[in-house]
Amino acid sequence: MTDISAANDSQRIAVLGGTFDPVHCAHVNVANTVYQSLALDALYMIPCWQSPHRELPTASAQHRLTMLNLALADQASLTADARELEKQGPSYSVDTMRALRDEHPQAQLFLIMGGDAFQHFLKWHCWQEILTLTHLVVVKRPGYSLLDDCADKALATLVKERLIEGAPMTLAGSILSVAVEPSSVSATEIRSLLLKQQSADNYLPTAVLQYIQQHGLYQ
Repeated sequence: MTDISAANDSQRIAVLGGTFDPVHCAHVNVANTVYQSLALDALYMIPCWQSPHRELPTASAQHRLTMLNLALADQASLTADARELEKQGPSYSVDTMRALRDEHPQAQLFLIMGGDAFQHFLKWHCWQEILTLTHLVVVKRPGYSLLDDCADKALATLVKERLIEGAPMTLAGSILSVAVEPSSVSATEIRSLLLKQQSADNYLPTAVLQYIQQHGLYQ
């Protein structure tokens, strides 16, 4: 197992997963904010084939990957990673983080998630192992602490034990929070706007919107 105790000169690599159905400006904003806040060396945005807790995405895997590449075309710090799409099955974070740990045994790894997803973290597949592979980065609203929303006592205990401020000194195992202004719209709401042929211009990168229109997606 990787020694997580020393990470002074390690690379810092983060993962932001999701269906990206479609990828929108808030996704890119979260990625950029975390990248800058943690002084990362790389951040991979990884679209999943299917979330274990959701139905199959509306758009195909190829369309979602193409839209993600278009959204990141001018984002030198962010990279689309298709590894979960290539598996063509439910995407479990532990599998992705195992693979990344094998590829980068001496890197600090960071798994980014929203506050809502974090509330269910103790129900994730192999959540204990995830913490041996990576740090967790929870995106929160400005002015709030992670404990403000922790209704689950076990999760609150985990936060108290592992939450740190500043840069971690280990390769994995800590919980960090990064404040990001909440998005005014979700991907579900964007799909609804597009279905009703209403404007979603303010929420989508221009190249992504043009691609959606060109291919008649979400109609």
